[in-house]
Amino acid sequence: MARTEHKKKPDPPAEVGSELHDLTVTYIQVAVVLAVVTLLEVATYYVALARGLTISVLLVLSAIKFALVVLYFMHLKFDNRILAFVFSGPLLMMIAVGIAIMALFGTLLYPGPIW
Repeated sequence: MARTEHKKKPDPPAEVGSELHDLTVTYIQVAVVLAVVTLLEVATYYVALARGLTISVLLVLSAIKFALVVLYFMHLKFDNRILAFVFSGPLLMMIAVGIAIMALFGTLLYPGPIW
């Protein structure tokens, strides 16, 4: 008795175009958010705030930009969480060292050059 195998038709290819469109829209949205945060950084410089507050706001805004670039453009959003800590740890250390140096040399609270 002959055995007949029924071959299944291959599945149609996935909709690559829609995935590409979704990624393009996501990247455009992230770029717009980065542009808005950059405008906020520039505006923060021109607003008459206390020097310490200005520095704090700029540090927070730059940390937001760093996180967006690392998560989306370096694709860490979809990778293992340990990699996010690998990039976030040095950022936090850099901010802490920067604040410590500014406090040490008096530029954090003093409004002008110290010499």
